[in-house]
Amino acid sequence: MPNSGASVGKGGRRPDLNEEDSCYSSCSEESHPSLSRESSDTIGSDFGLGRLHLGIDDVLSLHIRYHYFIALDDDAPEAVTPLSAPPHLVEFARNLGYSEDRLISVLRRVGCGAGQDRILSELVQMGRGSGGVQADTVAATTTASTLRPIVIDGSNIAMTHGRKEMFSCAGIRDCVRFFTDRGHDDVLVFIPQFRRETARADCPITDQHILDELDAERRIVWTPSRRINGRRIVCHDDLYILKTAEEKDAVVVSNDAYRDLLREHPQYRRIVEQRLLMYSFVDGKFMPPEDPLGRYGPRLQQFLSNNLTPSTAQLCPYARKCTYGSKCK
Repeated sequence: MPNSGASVGKGGRRPDLNEEDSCYSSCSEESHPSLSRESSDTIGSDFGLGRLHLGIDDVLSLHIRYHYFIALDDDAPEAVTPLSAPPHLVEFARNLGYSEDRLISVLRRVGCGAGQDRILSELVQMGRGSGGVQADTVAATTTASTLRPIVIDGSNIAMTHGRKEMFSCAGIRDCVRFFTDRGHDDVLVFIPQFRRETARADCPITDQHILDELDAERRIVWTPSRRINGRRIVCHDDLYILKTAEEKDAVVVSNDAYRDLLREHPQYRRIVEQRLLMYSFVDGKFMPPEDPLGRYGPRLQQFLSNNLTPSTAQLCPYARKCTYGSKCK
C-alpha cells in the first residue's frame, strides 16, 4: 500500500530518501569528505554578497562578527568591555582631567562608539559619586605635585586689567584664581610695597581691599620701597620676579619681555624664553594662550607641568637678527 504522505517526483518516480532529506546525506559516510571547503554561495547570498567565493575561514569570521554586533545591540557586558581605550578618547579625557582608568570604566557602560558628549556626561556623573570624589581628591593631590610654581608680575597684571589707566586689583585676583582652580598650590604675586598706601590721583587703585585678602592667604610678596625726603625709592620688582622664578623653576606670568634686564642679567634669558606666560583679559576674564611657545610648541597644560623638558636646541647667536626665521637650525 503506497504511503499517502510521500511525494512523487516528475515521471512518477518516487524520490529516494537520501536525495530528499538532508539529514540522511549529512549523516552518510561520504557526505563529509565530499563537502567543499572553498566557497559558500548560501551564506554569501544571505549577506548580500552575490556570487562571491568565500573560504570557510571567511565564513566563520563573518559569523562571529555578526553575532558580536548582535551582542553589542543587546548590551552584553562581555562584548562591550574594551581592553584599552582608543588613543583619541584617552587624549580627550586627559585634557579634561580624567584618568584612562576612569575612561575605560565609562566605555564599559556606553561602548567605544558613543559620542564625546555622552562620554563626558558619564565622566562628570561618575565624579559626583562618593568613589569619584575620593578619586578626584587623589588625582588633585597627584596633579598638584606635578605642576610648576607660578610667579605673577602683579603690577603688569593690574595695569593691564585697568587698561593702563588704573591699578586694578581685581585683575590680580582673577589671575590667582585661574591657577589655584587648576590645582597650583605655589602661586606668588610680586607687588611693590607702596601699593598698600593711599593711591595718588594720577595713579588710582581700585578694589584695594583685594590686596589685603590675598596677603592674608600668603599669596603676595611685597617688594621693598621707601621715602627719603619726600622722594619715593622703589626697588626693581622685576629682579625679584626673575630671581624667584629661576630658583623655583617657576612660570612667570607677565606681558613684559624684560629686555632691559636681560641685557644686564643674561642668566635669566632661559626663564624669559622658556617660562614666560603672556596673557589677555577678555571681557575682564584672565585668559592665557593655549600655545604659550607658539603653534608648534607645547599646549598650556604641558607648559604648566613639570613634565615639560626644556629645549636642548642651541640658541642662534644672531638672535632676532637671524634672517632664516623659522628655518634656522
